[in-house]
Amino acid sequence: MIRCLTLADLIKLYMQGIEEVGWPGAHEYYRKPDRDDRPGRETREALNMRDALNAIAWAKLGHVDPNEFGPMMLRKCQAAMVEHGLARKTVNARCNRLRRFFRWAVSYELVSLDINALEAVPALKKGRTKAPESKGIKSVSFDLVKKSLEVLPWVLKQMVMVHWYTGMRPGELVIMRRCDLRICPDDQELWEYRPAEFKSEHHEDFDSIIYLGPMAQDILRDVIHCNATQLELFAGDDARDDAFLWRYSNATGIKQRVASYRQAIQKRIAPAGLPRWTPLQIRHAFATRLHREGQLKAASEQMNHTDTKTTQIYIDRDRPEARAFMKRSG
Repeated sequence: MIRCLTLADLIKLYMQGIEEVGWPGAHEYYRKPDRDDRPGRETREALNMRDALNAIAWAKLGHVDPNEFGPMMLRKCQAAMVEHGLARKTVNARCNRLRRFFRWAVSYELVSLDINALEAVPALKKGRTKAPESKGIKSVSFDLVKKSLEVLPWVLKQMVMVHWYTGMRPGELVIMRRCDLRICPDDQELWEYRPAEFKSEHHEDFDSIIYLGPMAQDILRDVIHCNATQLELFAGDDARDDAFLWRYSNATGIKQRVASYRQAIQKRIAPAGLPRWTPLQIRHAFATRLHREGQLKAASEQMNHTDTKTTQIYIDRDRPEARAFMKRSG
């Protein structure tokens, strides 16, 4: 059995790996699966775990014997995160990751402690903690999107409108390739888009399918026609003539491409005096729009959520049905 003298030692083993027990390390474990045309890439979760483990240093517990870690020490980590100004939901999520870290250590017999005891530490409750509330993300209105289109270059316009009509994740939009599109076998009037990478691909029996209706199809036909020599739809031959396209085409990963997509929109709408918005707000607008039409299940399927409860997170809580009813009957 490997002996970890301190929590700092245990964290180092977790991040770097332990050959003796077959643990590859967090950066290798949290990776997308390899495919024929590309190796798997590291996901965000490895960084999320690292950020959560920072709380142990913030609470000055790095020197502690990991076998002594219990509910009171988890509370100290929780309090340290609050003191660092993290939002309440972020603190709760990181505490859950700390519990996962210790479950990992117990599973490899690196420590001997009562995991169930850590579950006794409650999550922070709204209004009962100094931790601030996160602002949340609201949907962007179509009126603002239309005004923004007037100042966006052609490729960005096409990206924004495909995004609006499909509600896909920004990371799925920026990697769209011609080879990932096909006519839907169950309905010839629809196209299917199967992203080469997607958020939940590590889950068993889950495949991402995004349907493209007539409006999105018309836009993509124009993109394919104007960009016939490129595999990736939004990385044009004229990249050097536009700063956004140059950064976008030469981005090294999905995260960088999403960032350049977001920054390009904001860079162009700010001089026009338009309110700031982000591509993720389009996804929220899609969920809200379908929910108001009574199509929550359709929104959940199109957004590739395994549960409608996840879709409801994206819906604006402005209660239009209640307002309309009370105007008639209140």
